[in-house]
Amino acid sequence: MAIPEGARVLERLDGNPMVDGAAKYAATKAQLASVDRAFAEISSGNLEVYLYFRYALAKEIVQVLTALNDDVREVFLLFENRCEAIPGTPLHIGVVTNRKTAALESLVESLAESILAVIKVRLLPLEGVQHLIVIELFDHSDAQSRVGAAAALGSLHEPPLRLWPQRGVE
Repeated sequence: MAIPEGARVLERLDGNPMVDGAAKYAATKAQLASVDRAFAEISSGNLEVYLYFRYALAKEIVQVLTALNDDVREVFLLFENRCEAIPGTPLHIGVVTNRKTAALESLVESLAESILAVIKVRLLPLEGVQHLIVIELFDHSDAQSRVGAAAALGSLHEPPLRLWPQRGVE
């Protein structure tokens, strides 16, 4: 029996695999023995491990967004150089899309909420955090105009980090 498409979407919105994937990346980069060790290091205030975790979490979000929505054109990590403590500033992701839709807005909201729910349980320093992830949607005209929040896409002072597509891959 085939799995209904709605069930696949809900499975992808489970925050546990995304958080685990990010912790695995952080553990590898920091040369830690396990995912649990990465969580322990973040819980004890290790900023280096936390920054690896944040970057990897953004990449996990990109994988889900691009798999579930064909309108995503580009994804950037914004203002990451502002994170100097745990929990620091929210993880700020800019998504350039062909068109902003209620479905896409609902998807990014659900993604952020599912990840936050997992993190509140697994990372003690973050248990009181209300907004860990901000995902901004920009349509093509927003991105071209660079007005308001879209100005961050062209910032020279705090250049965004392209998460998707990778350079040379379209």
